Amino acid sequence: WISLVYGFAGMRDFEGRLSFRPRLPASWTKLCFKLIVQGNTINIDIRKDSVIYTLISGPGISIAHEKSTIHLSPGTPFTGSLKPKIEAVIFDLDGVITDTAECHYKAWKKLADERDIPFTRGDNESLKGVSRMESLDIILNKGGRSCSQQEKEALAERKNEYYRLLIAGITPEDLLPGIKSLVEELRGAEIKLALASVSRNARTVVDNLKVGEYFDIIVDPVAIRMGKPDPEIFLRAADLLNIPYRNCVGVEDAQAGVAAIKAAGMFAVGIGASLNGADWKVANTSQLSWPELNRRFLSIGYHDKR
Repeated sequence: WISLVYGFAGMRDFEGRLSFRPRLPASWTKLCFKLIVQGNTINIDIRKDSVIYTLISGPGISIAHEKSTIHLSPGTPFTGSLKPKIEAVIFDLDGVITDTAECHYKAWKKLADERDIPFTRGDNESLKGVSRMESLDIILNKGGRSCSQQEKEALAERKNEYYRLLIAGITPEDLLPGIKSLVEELRGAEIKLALASVSRNARTVVDNLKVGEYFDIIVDPVAIRMGKPDPEIFLRAADLLNIPYRNCVGVEDAQAGVAAIKAAGMFAVGIGASLNGADWKVANTSQLSWPELNRRFLSIGYHDKR
């Protein structure tokens, strides 16, 4: 019973206030149970596309359905929708909005050359979606070098200085094909937009590209404890937007990023023919459009498998 209520009904108790985020397994059509809370008896009836909360007896109680607070009163059931619909699109930056891979490569290459560590473009590809400190560890390990934490922090800051000099020259002309029209279509459809990049220079890049006005939030990587493929940065973006995870789309060009999106229970768009696990995969950003994204999202149906 506990597994059903906490798992498929998504019930949580925050200091006496109940919240629910229902999700039925693909083979189930219904889950129904009763709870007695603070002198209130509540019936929860979960179906594929909706959930009905009914106060059977008691003075009344406030609960949360997904991101919304509702008050249950006697004789007034509340029906919450579980139908999938796109409410937010969460973008990675590098390789999705613009391509700063060359800037990263040149900055890491310069740092590696200073340490006499071989560094190729192939090595740079393996750093996609990886944080700066984790990338530095990979490069140092490749060269058989060991450093103190203080030395690592100094090296990472030096690399960042090289990178910032390179991205200073970024302009709106550096937007990847189709991205400007895509974000305009999404805003026109009243879809919320977020940027979920591990780059601490994401805001600078967005400002240089002149697209900051399109994004409702830019997740601060400093506040993120776990890097991709952990889903934390995508979950954080959805929480800041106040959108259920199942109604979010993530767009990535790295395998670790796609894995993070799927682990967050979101619909994954992959940029690149070699990516695995994406719900919709395109060769390049010029193939992206709001009508096709919406069609593919709805064709899959309920995505939240977490």
